[in-house]
Amino acid sequence: MKKYMSQYFPEYIRDLVQDPGIDEKINLLSLEKIEKTINEVLGRKSGRIKAIVETCIHCGLCAEACQWYLSNDRDPTYSPVSKVKMTIWEMLKRKGKVDREFIRQCARIVFYRM
Repeated sequence: MKKYMSQYFPEYIRDLVQDPGIDEKINLLSLEKIEKTINEVLGRKSGRIKAIVETCIHCGLCAEACQWYLSNDRDPTYSPVSKVKMTIWEMLKRKGKVDREFIRQCARIVFYRM
């Protein structure tokens, strides 16, 4: 089985979950479509996204209130700040210019264990 290693947490290596449905659909996306969609969604930030992006100071205190983090032996890759850092903040930093593999990793982060 293939392994996944986060660029942010290289010490955490785990089996890569295969998802043919996500992989198929992501392969249909053009880079232009990805960039346009990210910029449209993040450009009109919802209250929740806006609160996360504009107020989070990356302290990690929210982790102790997160059942996903706690139920995964306090693995830092499952803390809320880490998940947001590996997805939304990276999209904002790159101004939506991400590739299909990045979107695939975001889907893995959001929907199931990486």
